[in-house]
Amino acid sequence: MLFIVGINFGLRVSDLRKLRFSNLINENLTFRDNFPIFEQKTRNTRKRKKNRYITINNAVVEAVTLYLENTPGM
Repeated sequence: MLFIVGINFGLRVSDLRKLRFSNLINENLTFRDNFPIFEQKTRNTRKRKKNRYITINNAVVEAVTLYLENTPGM
């Protein structure tokens, strides 16, 4: 799941580790369309500090759904 999410979001491992299911899933257990993230490594090199908005595509939805269905206690 992390491999699929990392490839589709284009994030570094340090930023992937900070992701939570609450970034991807709403309170009513539906997937969000997008979410903001402030990248750790690039924050010092940017002139303007701003969030990057990441769109959640079908591949990520399928990978996360498969992970949650097959992981007990999630």
